Amino acid sequence: MALEALKERVRTRLILPAELQFVQSDDATWHEVGDGNLNDVIQITSKSDPGIIKSIVLKHAPPYIKILGPEYLLSTSRNNIEYASLVKFDEICPGLVPKPYFCDEEEHILLMENLQGYTSYRMDIIGGNIGDQAVIDVAEFTLQLHTFTHRRKMKTDEFTAMIEQFRNAAMVELTDQYFFKRPWIRGDPTNKASKEVMAHASLVYDDQILLGHVEDLRQKFLTQKDCLLHGDLHTGSAMTDGEHAKVIDPEFAFVGPAAFDVGMLIANYIFHYYAHLNQPLENSVNFHERIKLAFQRTVEHYFKGMASFLDQIELGTLIRDTAAYTGCELLRRMLGAAPVVDLLNRPESQITCMKLGVGAVRRHEGVKTYQDLIRLLEME
Repeated sequence: MALEALKERVRTRLILPAELQFVQSDDATWHEVGDGNLNDVIQITSKSDPGIIKSIVLKHAPPYIKILGPEYLLSTSRNNIEYASLVKFDEICPGLVPKPYFCDEEEHILLMENLQGYTSYRMDIIGGNIGDQAVIDVAEFTLQLHTFTHRRKMKTDEFTAMIEQFRNAAMVELTDQYFFKRPWIRGDPTNKASKEVMAHASLVYDDQILLGHVEDLRQKFLTQKDCLLHGDLHTGSAMTDGEHAKVIDPEFAFVGPAAFDVGMLIANYIFHYYAHLNQPLENSVNFHERIKLAFQRTVEHYFKGMASFLDQIELGTLIRDTAAYTGCELLRRMLGAAPVVDLLNRPESQITCMKLGVGAVRRHEGVKTYQDLIRLLEME
């Protein structure tokens, strides 16, 4: 939606509490921010009378996938899910997500805390900065979310109600298409693999055992109900002030397999590692080693926490599935519609990630401990 049309909609259609009415003022400044693939993201600041909240972020959900265009239709209910998710996350992990302020379900507009002084966690890592506490913050968010909403921790009726609240069919279908289906089809028009990756694509497309594992993981994604997930957890789904981190963009949240969140997150550390290893920054020659440490600390922090209430069989299954989902993420980002920003024009790194992904999917069944997981995904 054009910015002026969105302004008019906010001014004339939203009934806001007094502390947020500054966004409807003629002297409020609007600035489009972010690199959102799905939504319009606007920073709104009051010039004259900021009141209690001086600045907020507005998210508007157009009825299509923004990055692909109007022909790729998508339900606008994702903003409603994001608001409900932020409310839930803020209850469980206060301080690790932006504060949600308001949602108009009919207009598909969400207002939340503007994280002033924060920048993209992904872009910080690309630029050669990674805070030790930020790594733990993201890992702790994941652990707390998965612990407090786990089927082992909740009453049956409460867990059933949460499944219904976060059914999120449209976004689950979107993930199904672009994580589990299209990347694994040779020649799919949405895929954006480099010619160098395509030269090795037979490692995936001609491997029926690997493709069978991917289908098994897809079925778990669609049917297994462990806990509430963020649903799109990667380094681009967090922001940092240089020390601490907050997790953002939970419009994909639903109740599913815990391993999906963790696998996606640690795969993204692997992407960053190989980007810096093969093309280090002048002022940070060994920065890739800090990324490897971030990967290891994330794995250790999360699985030690989950071990506090899961039995050995459940924990072992979680670790094995995490290895497999990590491999899927490594592969689908090399083959599919969402290429990795810091691996563009780095074919050597792309091929390395692809081969690591093949190994993770094919050999995940031999993983028994989180130490096995770290060894399977060993970055060299």
